[in-house]
Amino acid sequence: MKIISKFKNYMSNIAT
Repeated sequence: MKIISKFKNYMSNIAT
């Protein structure tokens, strides 16, 4: 599962 990866990507996106 790549759910964590997706979540991390989302967090990184909003954190940018």
